[in-house]
Amino acid sequence: MVDDGNRHSAIEWRTYTPDGRVLTVRQSSSGWIVACDGDEFAGAELADAMREAVGLERGASLQLGVSAYDSIGAWIAEQSARIEREAR
Repeated sequence: MVDDGNRHSAIEWRTYTPDGRVLTVRQSSSGWIVACDGDEFAGAELADAMREAVGLERGASLQLGVSAYDSIGAWIAEQSARIEREAR
């Protein structure tokens, strides 16, 4: 778990992973905090924290099901770019 007492912004983004889990993103003073399935991960780069949160860094695989994305990497790249634009 991440405890970041220095919140950079009160803005929180919520989206669903391609396999239906809720993914929550907050910006912190040192980068990003991403939560999924009750665990939080922090990272300087949003895409890295998202990969950790969905389990890719721990060897998990995600079922894309009916999705417009060819890979979970493409989904992470698009979502992280969108959130970073909105955060500016």
